[in-house]
Amino acid sequence: MDNYETIQVAIDSDGLVSLTLNRPKFKNAFNQQMILELQAVLSNFRKFPEFRCLLIKAEGDVFCAGGDLNWMKESRKKNRKARIAEAKSLAQMLLDLYNLRVPTFAEVTGSVYGGGVGLIAACDFVFSLDSVKFCLSETRLGLIPATIAPFLINKVGKGSSKGLFLSTRPVGAKMAKQLGLTTKIFPDSKTLSEDLQIELGFVLASAPGALEQAKILHHQLGYKPPNETMQFTAEVLADRWETKEAQLGIDAFLDKEKPPWGT
Repeated sequence: MDNYETIQVAIDSDGLVSLTLNRPKFKNAFNQQMILELQAVLSNFRKFPEFRCLLIKAEGDVFCAGGDLNWMKESRKKNRKARIAEAKSLAQMLLDLYNLRVPTFAEVTGSVYGGGVGLIAACDFVFSLDSVKFCLSETRLGLIPATIAPFLINKVGKGSSKGLFLSTRPVGAKMAKQLGLTTKIFPDSKTLSEDLQIELGFVLASAPGALEQAKILHHQLGYKPPNETMQFTAEVLADRWETKEAQLGIDAFLDKEKPPWGT
């Protein structure tokens, strides 16, 4: 694997690829560099058949805070076409993760916001500490969770996802499990790690080709595929960026003030 600036990658002898988000000073938030590096790692699974499984982890006390503050500042200066391109790059990375030929795991030991929720929604298994909070914070800024929406709806369903879309109230790990956002929750990191190793053992004991076809079958029998909605979600997000409401929300966020609608 190549050297990366925003992530760390390790591969063990069983073909387990461990990918660690490594921007703890920025709460592991997405910027364009991280998205490109994640895409690069995911593309390697097409080149190396010996890769059998992907595990995503994170350094620091926040798993992923969504969009990076500086990235958001730069996005404000761009036109609609550029914003659509950036939204599609994130959507494509999530789609590549969702469609990855091997089983994917997220080991969540810190809270998750915005686009980070989309990242775990694109994974097959999500193992979380019971202290973790999950939040779609976009509407507080005057934005919408457009790019991640297809993955979240596919993960938890139309009914359960609506409450997450419309409320920025953080959801605890227990509720996240009830909704189907997480697979299992644990009281401490040791217990989580032990159970994760057991689950990985079962996955790695299965036939690689059968796992790949089982995953494809599941996607074919599910909701509308995210690849069919990627252009639409990118455009509605770009449109939302141009509204006065979004500008006021982003200004307030950048200035660490309450937006006009805040309480």
